[in-house]
Amino acid sequence: MSGPGNKWTPDMLRRFRELHRQKDASFTAIAKTMSEEFKIELTRNACIGKAHRLDLPRRFKPHIVRKATAKVIKEKVIRMKIHHPPPIPPPPPEPRKPEPFTLLITELETGDCRWPSGGPYDRPPFFYCGAPAILGLSWCGKHARKVFTRGVA
Repeated sequence: MSGPGNKWTPDMLRRFRELHRQKDASFTAIAKTMSEEFKIELTRNACIGKAHRLDLPRRFKPHIVRKATAKVIKEKVIRMKIHHPPPIPPPPPEPRKPEPFTLLITELETGDCRWPSGGPYDRPPFFYCGAPAILGLSWCGKHARKVFTRGVA
């Protein structure tokens, strides 16, 4: 109902309960019927809210799928399945033989020496050594000797 002063009269509540008991009547139909009978503007949501406040039983019907229908649908899905061949794997990567200080940081792989070219105050892009690194370190033997003054390799 529209407007703050409108109240449900006992006649309206009685008629609402009657219409609510009819299983085939939707809340839209109930609102339309009551609006015409009582000469008021009543919405579907107003009827849903009133049914909730009056604690009337819910009117929704759960979606029921019969076993026979489910079986037919399952058979159609099985027939529709198309067997695709397995995907073709990409070709193996070519073995790489980097020249020292020709790799960018994005081109380094696990096990490559990460010794940068240039001095500490030079600006990027830096090139990196790329030689095989010592296991457990980030540098090759030559550059590891520069990092560790007591000699590791």
